[in-house]
Amino acid sequence: MSSPTPAPDSRPVSPSAPLSLTERRKAETRMEIARAAAGLFARHGLRATRAEDIAQRAGIAPRTFYRYFATKEEAVAPLYAAGAQRWADAVRAAPPALSVPEALEHGVRHTLTPGVGVSTHSWTWARTLIGMAESSPGLRKVWAEVCQASERTLGEVLLERVTHGDPALADPAAAPSAT
Repeated sequence: MSSPTPAPDSRPVSPSAPLSLTERRKAETRMEIARAAAGLFARHGLRATRAEDIAQRAGIAPRTFYRYFATKEEAVAPLYAAGAQRWADAVRAAPPALSVPEALEHGVRHTLTPGVGVSTHSWTWARTLIGMAESSPGLRKVWAEVCQASERTLGEVLLERVTHGDPALADPAAAPSAT
């Protein structure tokens, strides 16, 4: 078994560096596997779902599944990461006049309200997967890793809002001294 390919959230997101065709195809495959896993987990439960079932539902060979993920629990990491990225993007897109707490509230409304920022079907899956993480150590580990990576991203977004993009304000050592 080869080691898993990192989840999309584990590498820095750079809007100025577009993904190559190969990277886009790999990301699409990871997401297809993630959707298949989420659907099976929601329908049959985590314990009753095997990696082979996920591979079959995704239309890939089990060996291909294991090229992307080491465990069935890791297979939903792209969905967790996509949700976390939508959250950060919604906070970033909040009107500049909003305070940080208001921008966070904007992010909540635009990512956690079924029918607004996310479909009702996706919201049901997200709730189910997050709920499953409470009772599954493997899924809890995946959730925690995605949360840790998303905290860094959200921190960068909030820093941009607070400093209004001024790098001198972000680094106290670079700011001119008041003396």
